[in-house]
Amino acid sequence: MKQKLKKHSKLLILFLFIAFCSCQKDFDEDINPQYQNKYVIKDYSFKQANRIPKFNKANREVTAKFEAFRSQNSSTSREIDTNFSIDSTTIREISAEGYTSYTMLVVREEPTVGYFENLVIEIDSLNQTKETLITYTPTLPIEYIEEDNAYAFTGTSGKAALQTCIVCPGGDNGPNDNPDDGSDNGPSLQCDWALMCTGTLTGGTGPKHIAGPNCQQTFFEYTCSGIGGGGGGGGTPYHYGGGGGGSTPPPPTPTAGTTIVVPPLPDPCLSLSRLADPTKGNVNTAITNLRREIPNNPDGEDGVSFQISANGLGYSNVNLPTSQDNSITIPRGLRIYGAAHTHNNELEQIFSFNDLAILYNLYNECDYELQPDVFFMLVNEDGSVFAIKVNNFKALQIFLVNYMNKPKYSDISDQYDKTKIINKDFNNEIKLKGNSLTDIIRGFLELTKTAGILVIEKKDSGWEKLSLPASKMETIVKTPCN
Repeated sequence: MKQKLKKHSKLLILFLFIAFCSCQKDFDEDINPQYQNKYVIKDYSFKQANRIPKFNKANREVTAKFEAFRSQNSSTSREIDTNFSIDSTTIREISAEGYTSYTMLVVREEPTVGYFENLVIEIDSLNQTKETLITYTPTLPIEYIEEDNAYAFTGTSGKAALQTCIVCPGGDNGPNDNPDDGSDNGPSLQCDWALMCTGTLTGGTGPKHIAGPNCQQTFFEYTCSGIGGGGGGGGTPYHYGGGGGGSTPPPPTPTAGTTIVVPPLPDPCLSLSRLADPTKGNVNTAITNLRREIPNNPDGEDGVSFQISANGLGYSNVNLPTSQDNSITIPRGLRIYGAAHTHNNELEQIFSFNDLAILYNLYNECDYELQPDVFFMLVNEDGSVFAIKVNNFKALQIFLVNYMNKPKYSDISDQYDKTKIINKDFNNEIKLKGNSLTDIIRGFLELTKTAGILVIEKKDSGWEKLSLPASKMETIVKTPCN
């Protein structure tokens, strides 16, 4: 995946005085989509978008609005949002029947942790402009779906408006209140939506993801909140195409539609190079120590657990109890971001099926903020060192489940025996190409090509990402991480 954060455009610096609303939206529940083919989606760089008269005019209007609002409210007690710029990489345009929206990624001077923000500019058929800042909080890691060249997002969202809350608590003089008698009728209804897609680049159907220029069949996914009395943010969820319960009808179909522009994903390959820092992960010292232990324990395994303190400042490498067979217990937890282990003579020089399951567990049980760093490493007696990292968590989950559920394993009741047989079969499949290390690596890459993992090899010069070539006659592709 090629995804780099380009230099942020300074053409649009906004100063926001906003009150955040309490709307929360889950973007990954099951829905019954009704496809909307009328939406045309295009991606531009900021420079390209600024040449479009409609965007240029709206951009200038929005900038002027924020500057005026800042000036008028400089002495108020409202929460002040810091300066931000717009990432110049992607401005996503959605247009339909005279309505247009532009969605762009917000970049803060102080990087956000655990969430990201989009600025959405909407232009209606009368050329009236509306601007909204949306905060997205992932509840699962954002995933790149290679077959769709798109991103899958699961999480919640909250909106902030320039002048009034979209969902306001009781006593807010909101749209449901009666200005004649001063009665407070609770918060107003707010619906938050995003355009989604299930189409693939080849025209088929794949995992649900954020709609982009390649999507031919799109649908809305949203919830509504702020229904009834009390504070904002409650209410009944509704999804486009049905459901939700309660007596409140589903909201109207959005006019132009909005999308989500996610931040660039960290390169999983690069984090290993960063963790080699002696003041951080210090993985090179751990590798050296494991190499020394292999001759002393030829029939068993040794390992190291890589952990970090709750404040993110203290790194520790914990030596694991030595095993006397071809297995070792790998701890996992919120502050454990990786592990390394050795293989005895009975195992191959590459990862086993059980090793993939360990990577899954390390990633699944680790703190969200540490997941980009999660790795599982293998140190061999011949000096070779490999690491695997998660590139697509759902793909890894599906791969593991499908392999374990093969019919030939259905009658094996003992879990230990089943795991042992699966590992043996997995290793035998890897060796179909041959017994040399090169053949084993190629066999592993081919067997796990749908597993959503990255395979990385340690060399004296640094780490190299391994991938299959376009032709079976060509050698394995090695891409330096640093």
